[in-house]
Amino acid sequence: MRSDQVVIVVGAAAMGSIGHAVAVRAARDGADVVVADIERPPAMIPDVETEAGWTGLAGVVREIELLGRRALAVTCDVTRTDQVRALVAAAEEQGEIAGMVNTTRAPIEPARSSLDMDDDVWATTFDINVRGALSCAKAVARSMMARGRPGSIVHISSLAGIHPLRGRTAYCASKAALNMLTQVMALDLAPAGIRVNAVCPAIIATHRIDPDEAAKAERAGVSLAEQRRMLLAEQSAAIPLGRVGSAEDVADVVGFLLSPASSYVTGQLVTVSGGLGYPVPIPVYPGEH
Repeated sequence: MRSDQVVIVVGAAAMGSIGHAVAVRAARDGADVVVADIERPPAMIPDVETEAGWTGLAGVVREIELLGRRALAVTCDVTRTDQVRALVAAAEEQGEIAGMVNTTRAPIEPARSSLDMDDDVWATTFDINVRGALSCAKAVARSMMARGRPGSIVHISSLAGIHPLRGRTAYCASKAALNMLTQVMALDLAPAGIRVNAVCPAIIATHRIDPDEAAKAERAGVSLAEQRRMLLAEQSAAIPLGRVGSAEDVADVVGFLLSPASSYVTGQLVTVSGGLGYPVPIPVYPGEH
């Protein structure tokens, strides 16, 4: 990647998240990076970040600058078209946009039967996971086309968009829609030399807050961090490679898809799963035993 090229990473504020790892990897690969996210409400910030004194996007910017690359933080809600456009305009001022990685996702829904699917949760999930992804990809693709340059767009999807998970109706359906959106846009943008791919991780160890894990931790009288450690240990046994994935495992694949080494790869759904194919341990709904 040339030193005057810029990569946008949307959804990078959470410490140890996929977006955080992708942004740092892009800087290591020689890009300047524009990182974006919403102003996260306190309920979305895990205790581990508070205890570490994590400063969100500002912390990611500092890491990138320590690697000798330029970085810019922009507040952006992907459901706001005006904010997405402002994000791309800010990135254009930094240099030529060579890539965009969309890692945003709606807060994961509590495990419930599809018969109990809440209409508001469904609408919000699709608004962020699908319409927001389309908005970001459109704005970046138009910028690339205006400059007559090729580029790479990568969406972070999920193995759950390929193999269903019980109780995650909106999440699975929205990620399946994101996968198809990726493949359609790959066809539409191929004549312009713009590649579009999706990375579909399975079980990745991050600090995200899952309502079912939080409820289980409360019932067991343990911390969320301890509950997560126990869950990941259980899930590791189902993974052929014998461990859960890390955010860096995903970032490595994204780095390839952003690089010239993947110049003949587009419209692909690349799984990062350690060999896992769902199902994993089935969640228990409230009231089930």
